Amino acid sequence: MNSAAQFFADIVAGTLDIYVITFTLVTVMVILLFMSFPMVVPLAVAALIGLVHFSATDPQVIIQQMVTGISPNALIAVPMFILAADIMTRGHTAHNLLGLVQSFVGHMRGGLPITTCISCTLFGSVSGSTQATVVSVGKIMRPKLLQAGYKDSFVMALIINASDIAFLIPPSIGLILYGTLANTSVGELFVAGIGPGLLLALMFSVYCYFYSIKHSDDIALVEKTDWAERLLALKKSILPLGFPVLIVGGIYSGIMTPTEAAAFAVLYAVLVECVIYRQLKIKDLMDSALSTGLITAVVFILVGIGQSFPGISLSSRFRRNCWRL
Repeated sequence: MNSAAQFFADIVAGTLDIYVITFTLVTVMVILLFMSFPMVVPLAVAALIGLVHFSATDPQVIIQQMVTGISPNALIAVPMFILAADIMTRGHTAHNLLGLVQSFVGHMRGGLPITTCISCTLFGSVSGSTQATVVSVGKIMRPKLLQAGYKDSFVMALIINASDIAFLIPPSIGLILYGTLANTSVGELFVAGIGPGLLLALMFSVYCYFYSIKHSDDIALVEKTDWAERLLALKKSILPLGFPVLIVGGIYSGIMTPTEAAAFAVLYAVLVECVIYRQLKIKDLMDSALSTGLITAVVFILVGIGQSFPGISLSSRFRRNCWRL
C-alpha cells in the first residue's frame, strides 16, 4: 500500500497521529466554509469528529467542555463592553470625537483619511469593539471621503483596517477573550496593546498623507477651522474622551477589575447618551440590549466550541500515542 492510501486508511481508522488529525479537521472546516456554513458549524463538526472519531470520547464531553469554556467570570465583561459600544454607536459619541479630530487635522493634506485613522483609534479606546468602530466611524466618514475625491476601494480598505486598531488598544474585547481563555492577565494585555495600536494608527496616517500627495489632483482639501470651532469641538468631546481615562485608569490603578470596568462602561454610556446628550430613549436601550444578546450568543458559542478542541489532546488515547512517539 502506497503512502497516500495508508494516510487515508489512517483517517478512516481514526489513527491518533498529529498529522492525520490536523489534515482531517482542517479539511472538514475548509469544505464546510466553502459550502457557506456559518463559522460555528465547521468548528462544531470538527470538534465532534476529533473527540468521537479520533479520541473515542463520549459526545457529551463536548457539551461539558463548552460550558466550562464560557464559565470564567471575566467573560462577563464581554457583553458589557458590547452593550456600551452599541449604546455609544447609536448616540452622539462618534460624532463628537470625529468633529474634534477633524477640526484639528481635517484641513491638512490627507486630513480626512487621517481623521478616520485617529477617530477609529479614539472610538476603539471607548468601545473596545471593531464592529462598532466600523459602523460608527464608517457611516460618517465614508460619504465625506468619497465627496472629497478618494476612491471607494481606498475608503473601504482604510475604514475596515483602521477599525482593527480597536482590537489592540484597551478596552479591547478581543484581548479580554484571549486573556480569559489563555489564563493571562487582562490588565497586562491592555498595557501591551497600547504601543502597537498607536504605532498602527501612526503608520496608517503616514500612508494616508503620502497617498493624498500622490493623488493631489483628484482630492479636494477641507477648509481650515478657527480656534473658536476647535474649542467648541473639544468641549463637546470632553465626556467621550473621559471614557477611556476612567475605564483604563480604573483598571490600571486597581480600583476596578476589567469586569467591574465593563459594568461601569455601560453606566457611563447610558448617563452620557441618555441623560446628558439626551439622544437615546428607552426603546433605543431595549434595541441595544437585544443586539447585544444576539452578538454575545454568537461569540460565546464560538468560544465554547473552541474550548472543546483541547479535549482531543487531553484524551488518554492521544496522550498514550504521543508518549510512544
